[in-house]
Amino acid sequence: MKVSIIIPVIRPKNIPKLVNAILQNAGVKESEYEIITKTDTKRIGAPKMVKRLVEKAKYDLIMFIGDDVIPQRNFLKNALKAMKQFTDLDGLIGLNDTNRRADEAPTHWLASKKLLPALDGEFFHTGYIHQYCDNELALRCMAINKYLFAPDAIIEHNHPGFKGKEKSFMENIAKNKDKFYKETYSKKVHDHDIKLFKQRTKKLNMIYSTGERVVIGDMKNEIVTLQEHIARYNFAMKYCSMKKVLDAACSTGYGTNLLAEAAVTADGWDISKKTIDFASNKYNHTFKVMDLTKKLPDIKYDTIVSFETIEHMKDPNNFLRWVVDHCDTFVFSVPLNNPSQFHLAVYTLEDLEKMIGKYWTDVEWLSQEWIHIIQGVNQGSTFAIGICNSSNIKRLTKKKN
Repeated sequence: MKVSIIIPVIRPKNIPKLVNAILQNAGVKESEYEIITKTDTKRIGAPKMVKRLVEKAKYDLIMFIGDDVIPQRNFLKNALKAMKQFTDLDGLIGLNDTNRRADEAPTHWLASKKLLPALDGEFFHTGYIHQYCDNELALRCMAINKYLFAPDAIIEHNHPGFKGKEKSFMENIAKNKDKFYKETYSKKVHDHDIKLFKQRTKKLNMIYSTGERVVIGDMKNEIVTLQEHIARYNFAMKYCSMKKVLDAACSTGYGTNLLAEAAVTADGWDISKKTIDFASNKYNHTFKVMDLTKKLPDIKYDTIVSFETIEHMKDPNNFLRWVVDHCDTFVFSVPLNNPSQFHLAVYTLEDLEKMIGKYWTDVEWLSQEWIHIIQGVNQGSTFAIGICNSSNIKRLTKKKN
């Protein structure tokens, strides 16, 4: 894991002491990192400087630190240790700035270039002059489960007047003898940046769990729902062993990722660009934005899995007709007798059998109650699970009410 340490420079006199601190305190060999510095002579601001320095960096891992800090012992070693928690080394690690709380957006960080496609190609949006760009970066990485804080990757500020003891940050700046801070943290700059931040955060592709959507890492208060969803995918895995698989209406991609453990390949389609962007950045599978009610591509799969999908469609017939011609096995689930603000249709068992019966003569029906999936289904079942097989070897097994 080699790292490019980038430092936009405003105070050239600080650089010798900063570079020396990096060399002494990195905790890894000098051959494992490069230091790139460039003075912002035209005062274009940190966001634009960061973008230029990232473009010059040789390595995929980028560490951003300001010229007003002193990194502490093993700061780089400990940041890399935290990065290893991301299997593909594709996250953002917040460094421990002792002037800020651990739950605040990190001012300094270690991040992977692999994140850039999800960040519109730049770590800091270059519309910012100086402030709030770090807050937005942290929010974006948190939204895609790519953020961790490293408490033992410590940096300390190194400029006059910044002791963190005043009642407010602006009071601190007012007393600061550092000319750069007085210029940068002006009311004009502050007002511009916070206005931009508020505008952009409204448009961020933030993803949260709902009863209809699962986001791994955001389900602490919905553990029963999480177990229920995962149980369906665990059940479906036996129909995906060594198969080419499609997860239709894949949402955030956690289920596609589970099916991939058994499948040769597993693709995920969903109508929501937000969830597809999330899935594409979290899992190493093929995800596409796809409206299942419209004309679909002529791609054939061995198995198509589609859980809790057709109740979200006004007319699922286009999708079902396509499935018939594009897979050997179709595994699906539908909630029964379940009106919801998210559902466009409510299905009884008879409704469901009639609809599916248009396309498959032999269906194996099962029911799910919490994590338990059992043979047969009845009017009182919470979820109906169906397995449709083009070879017609499955037989209808339905419990009497």
